[in-house]
Amino acid sequence: MIKNKIIKISNKRYFLAESPILVSKNNLAWIDIYEKKLLMLNLINKKIKQRKFKQFLGFLSYYKKNLILGLENKIINYSLLDGKISNLININSKKGLRTNDGSFDNHGNLWFGILDEEKKSRGGLFCKYKSMTKAVKIFGNISTPNGPVFINSKEFFFNDTSRQITFRCKVTNSCIKKKKFKIFKQKQKPDGMFFDKKKKRLWICFFGSSLVNCYDLKGNLLGSIKLKAKNLTKCVIDKYRKNTMYITSAYKNLTKKNNDKKFDGFIFKVKNKFI
Repeated sequence: MIKNKIIKISNKRYFLAESPILVSKNNLAWIDIYEKKLLMLNLINKKIKQRKFKQFLGFLSYYKKNLILGLENKIINYSLLDGKISNLININSKKGLRTNDGSFDNHGNLWFGILDEEKKSRGGLFCKYKSMTKAVKIFGNISTPNGPVFINSKEFFFNDTSRQITFRCKVTNSCIKKKKFKIFKQKQKPDGMFFDKKKKRLWICFFGSSLVNCYDLKGNLLGSIKLKAKNLTKCVIDKYRKNTMYITSAYKNLTKKNNDKKFDGFIFKVKNKFI
């Protein structure tokens, strides 16, 4: 276990915080999926700005100085300059489906998941290619997709959280091949991820087991960060500050007995020499 300095940086807790992103040196953004909120924390003065939406939020990404937000049946572009919203793509999703986790590859293609709230495996991984107006299904038969995070322009990691599997996928001219990278135990549910391109390391947050694990490209466990919060949803490394990571958490699915109001649902800053 890695020796850490862990600090709570939010002044309140969130039902299902997700998608932490540094939009500038001193501003960290994230979403609360079920509270339908986009939040932005100034890391210097600790003030939080927020915007409420009418739909559940599924993911937050950053592209060309704008925020990209996945909602239930559409993906929107949110301008950081003036707060104006424009529609990026409509999604013809059925009741109980919504977006979940997403990111851009090096070519400007947007990859995102569709999550099935009813756990009937109606979700999957989709891609909105830059040259196309509609999204294309990449993988189906999934209830809770998380990722992808890209290793390079041709390879990415992707989580099937419900089945506790992390896949390593390769983009070819004819198809996308996926291979099981890690299969986890029953209580280990891989959620959001971050890939450190400089050190070639994959960081995986686990929903329910208080861990963020670090792996090399061969799947070897290099180290673990353990928090007192149980449901860890996603992490991001601070590119402006050495050895610093931010982690979102949630108190979703916790009972009164195991819901620790001092830790569950908060946003954390972690510092250690390994990051």
